[in-house]
Amino acid sequence: MSLRSLISIYIVMSFGLALILDLILYNSLMTGGPYNPQNALMSSLAAMVWGLLRMYAPTAATALCLHLEGRSIRESIKRYVNFSRRTIKHFLLAPLIVYLAFGIFLLLSAVLGVLSIEKFVRIAVKESGGLINEDFARILLIAQLIVGYPAAITINSIYALGEEIGWRGYLFDLMGRKDDLRSTVVIGFIWGLWHSTAIVLLGHNYPSIRAAGIPLFTIMCIVFTTSMLRLTAISSSILPAVSLHGAINAIWGMTLFVAFPGEMVPNSLDEIYGGLGLIGIFSWLITAAIVFLATKKR
Repeated sequence: MSLRSLISIYIVMSFGLALILDLILYNSLMTGGPYNPQNALMSSLAAMVWGLLRMYAPTAATALCLHLEGRSIRESIKRYVNFSRRTIKHFLLAPLIVYLAFGIFLLLSAVLGVLSIEKFVRIAVKESGGLINEDFARILLIAQLIVGYPAAITINSIYALGEEIGWRGYLFDLMGRKDDLRSTVVIGFIWGLWHSTAIVLLGHNYPSIRAAGIPLFTIMCIVFTTSMLRLTAISSSILPAVSLHGAINAIWGMTLFVAFPGEMVPNSLDEIYGGLGLIGIFSWLITAAIVFLATKKR
């Protein structure tokens, strides 16, 4: 089968499964009844299950395409994961890249005059109903950043593995395993658009601007992919991309709470200009350049 045919089948399968899951969750939320603690708990559990199943849609698409090619699904996925000492080292180090990007985001926000650490403090105190004070809220901010690392290499990696088997595994394979501009743009573009129905139907990442967030997140995914493909190429494994993906999910959301003063999170300013908007994109472009230079001789 041609490269175009395989990519088309992969897109139809992964996007189709994602859409079905998005519609199921959307319908569940729309018919969930009035707010009460029990309904809130059930909605949270439904979102967790939705997230896990959705993130394994690329794995299902990968399995179908491998089957159509006549390749062993088990052996191919085993090759994508490829455990080794070098792999484990990069798996453990990869989440630190997100802390670097977070620091760059804070620096750019400060330079642009939109940094607001106190935003998190005010919101945390307000949401607690006054049970915590401002000093404790500041400690909580630091604690959440620290806890992000173990979350990234454990539970979040279990979730992220489902996507990475598809994006940095199968699609990277189809692109010749070259971490060049072409592979980065193609894989990142498909990855970003794969989130479209979740963004529109569920407000995923962009609850205020919805559909307008699709191009922003697509660019964001292309930029994320730059570092992810680099790590995959130098380690010959998707595992470093898995832990990096897990760290992004664990930590990067904190950018909503440290820029653009306000009492509501998120708001349109956060979404257009914040961590998943323009400042976030530039933060990760700088980060990608640093990662490339740091790994250039390896």
